[in-house]
Amino acid sequence: MAEKVLSLGDVCVRRSDAELLRPGCWLNDTCIALYFELITLEKYPEANVLLLPGCTTFFLLNGDNTDVQQQLAQMQAETKQLVVLAVNDNSLVDEANGGSHWSLLSFTGSDGTFRHYDSCAPSANTAVARRLAAKLRHPLGGSEAFEEVSVPHQSNAYDCGVHVLATADVLCERVHARQPVSGDATSEVLHRRCQPSAVAALRRLLLAMFE
Repeated sequence: MAEKVLSLGDVCVRRSDAELLRPGCWLNDTCIALYFELITLEKYPEANVLLLPGCTTFFLLNGDNTDVQQQLAQMQAETKQLVVLAVNDNSLVDEANGGSHWSLLSFTGSDGTFRHYDSCAPSANTAVARRLAAKLRHPLGGSEAFEEVSVPHQSNAYDCGVHVLATADVLCERVHARQPVSGDATSEVLHRRCQPSAVAALRRLLLAMFE
């Protein structure tokens, strides 16, 4: 088993996970879960947000409706101003760590809207995100509204996960600052903070935690 190099919240990072933060590597669920914990515990601890990594999203998408409702209730998801979910295109129900592309789905309780952010749109993740929104609409008290939000496209085949992290950071920062998470102002911030150059800088920042 690979050496454990960091524990934060519920996330245990091993050397093999940390190596995926190097340029040219596709982030796994542990890398995404780590940054989600950083946002929740250290960057914006007072923000009323819930960030769910790919393993949890996979369960919500494929689990029994009763189990899903119980899980969301335990996380008090319906009380959160913003719910952020990492979306993966994995189609294998018995393989939680599969898939080849990450995108992000958000839910805002104030307007009941699901919003999808995809750095490689159009992609198969749109259909997955729509399925997930339909599954969560009732337990979260959401509306039928589903928006595809324009975000900068990734400049390579492997940075989709880092784009998800950058997008999540912007949305949670907006909640922390009591600013809206939709509209022109948010779009401007997303297009500035999620450019490929900014995404590459975020990858370097995360890698530096382990060097």
